[in-house]
Amino acid sequence: MRKILPFLLIIPVLLFSALFFFSRIKKDSTDVVDESKLLINKLDYSRRPLFLLTEHSTGKLLTLYLDQTDQLESATIDLEYLSGDLLKGARSSIPSFGSKPFSQAFLLGSCSAGGKCSFDKDLVSGSSNLRLSLKKEKTQHILKGGFVFVDSNEVTTTDGRFTYTPTTTAGYQLLVDTLGLPAGLDSDPYLYPLAITSTSSKISGDMVVKAKNITSVMIYDGEEYQSIDFESEDDQITFALIQQPWSRTVDIIRDDLRGKEETQTFYVLGPIVLLQ
Repeated sequence: MRKILPFLLIIPVLLFSALFFFSRIKKDSTDVVDESKLLINKLDYSRRPLFLLTEHSTGKLLTLYLDQTDQLESATIDLEYLSGDLLKGARSSIPSFGSKPFSQAFLLGSCSAGGKCSFDKDLVSGSSNLRLSLKKEKTQHILKGGFVFVDSNEVTTTDGRFTYTPTTTAGYQLLVDTLGLPAGLDSDPYLYPLAITSTSSKISGDMVVKAKNITSVMIYDGEEYQSIDFESEDDQITFALIQQPWSRTVDIIRDDLRGKEETQTFYVLGPIVLLQ
C-alpha cells in the first residue's frame, strides 16, 4: 500500500500537466495567423487607414504618416523605391496604435556606425505594401499602392493612369496612392485615391487621367470634399489643381543626425477621388 500511494499521488499531477499543455497548444494555435486568409486590396474603405508619404525639406528623409487607425491592431509596412537603377527599401513594424496618428521618418540612404551618411539620388518611384491586422479579426489584409517622386517635369504613376505636370516647383513633391480616405464617401473611388504631398505650401499643376465614364472628381480640403471641374475627351479626363493644400505637423527622429528629435510640417493636396 505504501508503494502504491506515491504513484496514486502522481496521477493527478500528470493529468493537470497534460490538460495545461494541450490547452496552451490550443490557445497558441488561435494566436497564429492563417496565411491562407490574406486578402489583397479587399478591405472596405471605411476600415482603411489614410496612408501618406512625404519627403523632408533636406531631401534626405521619407516620412510615413498613418491616420484613421482606430480599427487596426498592428501593421507591417514595406516600402521599396528606385534610386537610379538601384532598388532600395525600408520596413516598419507597428505592434499597436495609440489615439494619435502614427508617423515615422526613414532615411533615404544609409549611415555608418561612425555617423557618416550617404544619401540616395535620382529618386524615381516606389511601392508601398501595408500588412494590417484588424481588431477582433483573424483575417489579415494587405494594401498595395505606389508613389512617384516629382521633379520639375511631368510625372506618371507606375500604372500609367495619372500624369501630373507641376506648375510650381517649390519644395519636394510626391504623388502618393493614399490607400484609404480621410473621410467617408457615398461610393468607392474609381482606380484609387491619389494625393500630392510637399514640403512647401505651394502645390499646383495639371492632371490627366486615363479613365472613362467619370461623373465627378472630388478633392479633400482638410475638412471635407470639394468638387473639381474637369474636361472629358476620348478615354481621358483633365483638370487643374489650384486648390489650397492642408497641412500636418508630426514628430520624427532623424537617423542622419544620430537620433535627433524634430517636428516636421508637410502639406497635402488631396486625396483626389474619381467617381463613376
